[in-house]
Amino acid sequence: MSLSAFHDQLLSDGARLEGDHCLFADNASERHNRLVPLSQYGFIKAVGPDGQTFFQGQTTADFRQVGADQARQGGYCSPKGRMLASFTAAQLDDNTLLLQLRRDVVTDTLSVLSKYAVFSKVELSEATAEFVGIGLSGPDASSILRDLLDETPQSTLETRAVSGGLVLQCDSAGQGFELWLSPEKALEVWQALKTKAQPTSSAHWDSLRIAAGDVPVCAATRDEFLPQFLNYDLTGAVNFKKGCYTGQEVVARLHFKGVPKRRLYLARIEGEARAGEAVLDGDKAVGMVALSAEDGRAALVLTTASAESDQLRLEQGSRICELSLPPYGLS
Repeated sequence: MSLSAFHDQLLSDGARLEGDHCLFADNASERHNRLVPLSQYGFIKAVGPDGQTFFQGQTTADFRQVGADQARQGGYCSPKGRMLASFTAAQLDDNTLLLQLRRDVVTDTLSVLSKYAVFSKVELSEATAEFVGIGLSGPDASSILRDLLDETPQSTLETRAVSGGLVLQCDSAGQGFELWLSPEKALEVWQALKTKAQPTSSAHWDSLRIAAGDVPVCAATRDEFLPQFLNYDLTGAVNFKKGCYTGQEVVARLHFKGVPKRRLYLARIEGEARAGEAVLDGDKAVGMVALSAEDGRAALVLTTASAESDQLRLEQGSRICELSLPPYGLS
């Protein structure tokens, strides 16, 4: 089955597609459980016995920790340590890895990685048409999934294989899950879950990731940030004991011999915000919008020296009305 049947189901449920986002007229309260099409994400599949070894030498994640029931987050950097993509990686079977990343960086990332994959026994391909991402969040998310599936994950980044794909737990509270499924299975699961959770715009998942301080690289921020600028050293998306990878020298030097002068902060924005938009302190550029959502939430990469300023605004004029630390802090 192609993606078209799943898309037809979304449209029949009242969705409209705009760019990479799938939008619903959303009137659910914050207490409702939410069912979210993760249309802003795509996939890269790696098939072959050298998959883990290949990514071990290319990314910030320790792929030795990616297994049948455990996913890992990480980044892919340029030789200068700037992030070209970020991802969540999981194992589909002993011979297959699946990386989820923002849809708008899939093609460029695959193109660069493929140049080096020719030296390993691994075949990389875009799998955005082979898998559908569905998010489920809310106070009853865990019990809803247990009613549908035989077994569900129990901790952050734990995975469980299911027919047609896998399910991944996103948070420690068990209130956020992602399902990466074949289009046929995704259609079946969506139809079952929409009776128990409110279909909600894909931007809701961006809002949840911003609130968690867990922000991906997108096309507008590609090649802009060192991993530390997005707090990846604090969230576990960089492993400093794994050995060499592309950009490792720059990333490790900052970790062991320096102090990051830019960090990810959470913000409330009055007006519009776009990823890649400059943040100003008076007339001086001091940062960039890393990700924004329709509810006014945004994640900003700022110079730490400007975080206390009361003159912060976005380049196009939107006001930053609240700035806070991510939930894990910055120490």
